[in-house]
Amino acid sequence: MAQITIVTNTLDTTKLDVIKAFDDKGNEAQRPDNVTVQLQRKTAKTAWIDVAAQTKTIDINKTDASFKAEFADLPKTELATGDAYEYRAIETKITYKTLIILSHDVDAVTTDGGENGAVGAYTYTSSTLNGITSITNKMETVGVDVRKKNGLTKANIRLKHAPQPLIST
Repeated sequence: MAQITIVTNTLDTTKLDVIKAFDDKGNEAQRPDNVTVQLQRKTAKTAWIDVAAQTKTIDINKTDASFKAEFADLPKTELATGDAYEYRAIETKITYKTLIILSHDVDAVTTDGGENGAVGAYTYTSSTLNGITSITNKMETVGVDVRKKNGLTKANIRLKHAPQPLIST
């Protein structure tokens, strides 16, 4: 009688949680409707690269403090070399669908390698530790004093990065 040997190969996987937060106290109504993050990976021998077909769109509401997404079943190692993967997610797009003044996608993202940058009306910081990427968007505001030549009229105006509306106080 022939002996049958069954070999089961199991892919060792991990996951990456993404936590999205806003530092915009008092400006919650001006948050985007959603943000898109792109999964990236590298080994000790390679630079960060986008993982094909691995993006997540995180829906944003105007009241919650933070929002979450998860990339699951990610291989821990590169199959051909056995090199360990390191994963992170970077923000690539914010979408405004219902903003009173403007409605558009913001695709222009500037980064210093994915850790810090600007997307749309926000600057962001990002860090990854122990399988969790934390991304925080901060709305920057600036105050401007406007005075007439005769010195009788004074107005303080808060300007926000586009696409935010001009608000006078």
